[in-house]
Amino acid sequence: DAEAVFRALGDTTRYAIASILARNPTSSADLSRSLKVSKPTITHHVQALRSAGLITEQAEGGSSRLSLNRETLVALSAAAERELFSSTEELQLLTTRKRRR
Repeated sequence: DAEAVFRALGDTTRYAIASILARNPTSSADLSRSLKVSKPTITHHVQALRSAGLITEQAEGGSSRLSLNRETLVALSAAAERELFSSTEELQLLTTRKRRR
């Protein structure tokens, strides 16, 4: 779902997390230290990225090593191109405010 991925990456903290994980798989604790935010904040953002299919996890010792899911980004590129440049489908733009009602 391209919209879910863009929504997840639209937050600056989540984008920073994704950028870090794309370059160097790491743990949530290391992300917390790198970004100077609390562990609960990292957990919240990691969950949003995970729900969008952007994060993969691999057990390592007593913790998990997080990494960015390259396949999701490759699929996103194709989906975004298809959805954004499609001239045959009706354009459905819903704002966040409308969606929450």
